[in-house]
Amino acid sequence: MAGNEHQDSKSCEAVKCSGGCCEQSQREWTEEEQVGVIESKQWRKELDKIIQEIKNSTRNSRERSLCVTKLQEAIMWAGMDLKALNDGRTIYKESYNPENTIVEPNADDLKM
Repeated sequence: MAGNEHQDSKSCEAVKCSGGCCEQSQREWTEEEQVGVIESKQWRKELDKIIQEIKNSTRNSRERSLCVTKLQEAIMWAGMDLKALNDGRTIYKESYNPENTIVEPNADDLKM
């Protein structure tokens, strides 16, 4: 493939890159890594559901706000686990480019 395009072996989609991630070689994931991806994504989804339940509850308190914050932090750490499984590469192609104002949406469509 030419230029900054490579084949993502996990999702079989061609990914356009702004640099960095294509410099690392692609490799097949182990079964353990595949399970890790599924687990982390499921946890993120379940934690987001709990956050929405708390936000939609009738009682508001500082303690519940802190609960939401800590659950958001847990989602972030599960996302960092996914990043580590992906050898540090990111799907947010423009996240390190200070020359633009693009803010890409959450990859898992979480509401947080």
